[in-house]
Amino acid sequence: MIKCELCGKKFVRLRRHLKVAHKMSVSSYKKYFPEALLVDPDYAELNRQRALLSNAQNNLKPIQKGEKRALKKEEMKWKINLK
Repeated sequence: MIKCELCGKKFVRLRRHLKVAHKMSVSSYKKYFPEALLVDPDYAELNRQRALLSNAQNNLKPIQKGEKRALKKEEMKWKINLK
């Protein structure tokens, strides 16, 4: 579990707590506490494993030559900012 640097309470994820209890955005929190975690590393790893297992169960095929690929993070941000 991770600790909220503002009140000291422990959580698995801080995003909702920051908004409800402190009326603070994640970006504001990160300005004050740049090294602070927002999600418990164990929880993040569990979700990562679930996603990998889910993808394996869905038998997702790899991208073939000539197929469109998923956007990279940088491209995704660029596309979102245009809207």
